[in-house]
Amino acid sequence: ARERTRAFFGGNRTGKTTCAVADDLIQACPPDWVPDHLKPYKKYGFDDPFKCRVITPDLTDTMEAVLEKFRAMTPPSLLRGGAWENAFDKVKRNLWFARGDRINFMSTEQDANKFGGQAFHRIHFDEEPAGQNAWKIYRESRMRLIDYGGDMVFSMTPLLETDWVEQQIWDARGTPDKNGVIRVFAIRASMHDNPYL
Repeated sequence: ARERTRAFFGGNRTGKTTCAVADDLIQACPPDWVPDHLKPYKKYGFDDPFKCRVITPDLTDTMEAVLEKFRAMTPPSLLRGGAWENAFDKVKRNLWFARGDRINFMSTEQDANKFGGQAFHRIHFDEEPAGQNAWKIYRESRMRLIDYGGDMVFSMTPLLETDWVEQQIWDARGTPDKNGVIRVFAIRASMHDNPYL
């Protein structure tokens, strides 16, 4: 999918986080590290370091699940200092790569005003944005993408506790905007679609 907003909605164990983290890492890897069969999916990180923010519903369980996926899938030699312990800043929750690429981790538990100020190539929501600040964080996150013409990725089990997720993402999928451009791609899957289960 080439649309600037892409969503993988699926039940537990569908592989949605694995897919999204793999794509984040494709962007963070130097081009010569990306296998030929994955090169068509690399959009960022050619001349300038890739900057990404991953947003989870909380700073504990869901964030730890995503961090564990990054730990498992990231070759240590790509990380600053050659190891996770050297590359991950626990205070600012930044994962630094050797050439300067960075993935920042935040949560919708945090105040919306903490999401401003920086430009990113990608915002990745892992699991449904929840809580009273979720809509403000989503809107603020869209502003963070303007400088790079960046994209927004959702990998989540859609509990549809937030009406705007259904309206802004699911209902808008495949619909041309006023200029005739389709800006939202979304798919839905179940754990039965995962061939590894």
